Amino acid sequence: IGFYPVCLEDYLKLFPRQNFLFIKFEDYTEGREKILNKVLKFLDMGPSTESMKEIVKSKTVANAGHFEPVPMLNETRLALRHFFSPFVRDLKRIVGADFVQSWGY
Repeated sequence: IGFYPVCLEDYLKLFPRQNFLFIKFEDYTEGREKILNKVLKFLDMGPSTESMKEIVKSKTVANAGHFEPVPMLNETRLALRHFFSPFVRDLKRIVGADFVQSWGY
């Protein structure tokens, strides 16, 4: 969670929306070959080759585990959720992806 919408809105003032491809990290970690094909299609590069698929499969995805939440006071968690909620809503509006399940909003 962060201030992604603030940065993205600046870029979207300069470049058309259709020049952007937004990929959720969770989607990438769960289906790298599928995302590879999505990127290649977006770039109008044709289908992936076997060597491309092998490279994607051979790479280790860092930070892709499912982690237990860090212990914190419920009041702190609620305050952070309240603070970041507008940014999550704006990100959904800009990107078109729902972060309710993956980020708990």
